[in-house]
Amino acid sequence: MTQEGSRWRTVPIPYLVLCLICYLKGCFGDAEKEGVVIAADAECRQIGSDFLNIKKGSAIDATIATMLCLGVKMPHAMGIGGGFNMVVYDRKSERAEHIDAREVSPMATDTDLFNRTDFWIHPMRLPMIRMGLLSIAIPGELAGYWTAHQRHGKLPW
Repeated sequence: MTQEGSRWRTVPIPYLVLCLICYLKGCFGDAEKEGVVIAADAECRQIGSDFLNIKKGSAIDATIATMLCLGVKMPHAMGIGGGFNMVVYDRKSERAEHIDAREVSPMATDTDLFNRTDFWIHPMRLPMIRMGLLSIAIPGELAGYWTAHQRHGKLPW
């Protein structure tokens, strides 16, 4: 297997984005439905389903509505203080797109910061990893929703 092929096995699957859209009209017995939303909470599932079937939004509109709801109903698992990875498949163009909305570290942090031996040896710097400025990550969830909506949403933001 090539190095690039093995890299794809490590791409994180979107956490708790339990929104599966089925675009087979009538595949669940209702000819009016444009799709089905599956989520970890029944109310959030209904909200996503309404965005898709009643408001005639896109799959991304339904996904964003469902994820915002899940962030309120399940704040221990997800929400606007975090981030996500999303794969969007466009049937018409037969292309998949990856949206990386994970948290990012402060701009002054470099990739070698935590590997340097002088950082670990200095006792005053160690607490900065767990409780200081170096432990902070900037949430990417809302920026990811915005990006997905701008590229694939139908309904007004």
